[in-house]
Amino acid sequence: MVLSIFSIAPGKAFACPPTPTCSISASPNPTTAPQASTVSWTSTNCSTASVDQGIGAVTCNSNFVRSPLSTITYTLTVTNSCSVSATCNVTLTVNAGTYRTTFTKPVSEAINLTVTSAISKAAGTFVIDHPLDPKNKLLYHSFVESPDAKNMYDGIATLDGNGEAVVGLPTYFDALNKDVRYQLKPIGASMPNLYVKEEEHDNRFSIGGGVPGGKVSWQITGIRHDPYIVANPIVPEVEKGPGQPVQKGEYLYPEGYQTVLIFNQKLTQLSSPGQPDFGGRQSVWWLR
Repeated sequence: MVLSIFSIAPGKAFACPPTPTCSISASPNPTTAPQASTVSWTSTNCSTASVDQGIGAVTCNSNFVRSPLSTITYTLTVTNSCSVSATCNVTLTVNAGTYRTTFTKPVSEAINLTVTSAISKAAGTFVIDHPLDPKNKLLYHSFVESPDAKNMYDGIATLDGNGEAVVGLPTYFDALNKDVRYQLKPIGASMPNLYVKEEEHDNRFSIGGGVPGGKVSWQITGIRHDPYIVANPIVPEVEKGPGQPVQKGEYLYPEGYQTVLIFNQKLTQLSSPGQPDFGGRQSVWWLR
């Protein structure tokens, strides 16, 4: 046990230090994501200090650098030796950034990613541990692509005693889709008269002409017409140039567009006088 003894002169009371004060600021402020900003502070009569938003204990006069993706408020609390506290805060305004990230080599991240705008890519897959050999193999599947913002729905319908069925779709189908297309395939028996009896409306369509009690594999697609896609339609063909990933004369995949010219006659026939004669051997020229 440690016993601390304080001596106070007769007739004098123990005096606490003055109330602490603090000031905190951020620079630059406002900023644009993902730009970094420095949060700095000063204080007086401070014994301990801390900052919220997961920062924790700090020194009484210091700073830190952060790159928040949205507007955030930092509150500094300073306390003197008598446990008297004061607080101050700064709101760092973060504007949404407009930027493009280009990866020049494969990147792997075990994270969840949410994108609220559009992604452009040359190809895409999912990759998982192979279900039949998860220890040693991976399984890749390609995305299904379309020039349209297309949604696909499918299922199995069991026909009633009249060889018909009503197929219910999600309650948001009509709000999300237009330009509906259909595919019907009988299962287990030929159904030459199978057809779409009633086209899609009110989030459903009907099948007719089938075998009573039979099964039908169906698929239906629709083109998105929600407010976002109407305002940001997919344009399949565009000119290279400003606002695009490459300019005219440039290639996203230059290796795929080298032209091979094979000449079966002497190279000297295609060259200016004085050039070497390769003796009629086949020559390959690579042109970019």
